[in-house]
Amino acid sequence: MTADIPALQDLAAQNGSPLAGNDMKTGQMLIKTIIAPGLKARLLDVRGWYSTNILGNRDSILAAPIVLDTALFMDLAKRAGMSGIQEWLSFYFKAPMQAKEVYPEHDLFIQLMKLKNTLRYMKGEELITHLGREYYD
Repeated sequence: MTADIPALQDLAAQNGSPLAGNDMKTGQMLIKTIIAPGLKARLLDVRGWYSTNILGNRDSILAAPIVLDTALFMDLAKRAGMSGIQEWLSFYFKAPMQAKEVYPEHDLFIQLMKLKNTLRYMKGEELITHLGREYYD
């Protein structure tokens, strides 16, 4: 499931189903989440953002592969016995779900690292830390 409606959260809990977020990240929102972390990393302050949706809001072709990826990963999570909120799928959502005490992460590159590390964990591989020490020690 990909909704943050309390009744659906209760239903997911009863069925042991995974949850991830709502409103897929496509088009201009995807571009914003790619550019914004870069500006933040360079300590450039952005006070506002204006954009125009040139692709329209109906039946966007950009959403098709994201919907497919999300459906496959949600199925994988369910098959792996992972229920509840799946932060590792935040990469795909404008409004990713997280525990109430956890700050929502919107940096696309951190979200991608969570996704990759979760898949590595599920496969029993070493997680990527980017410390680089394993190459030099």
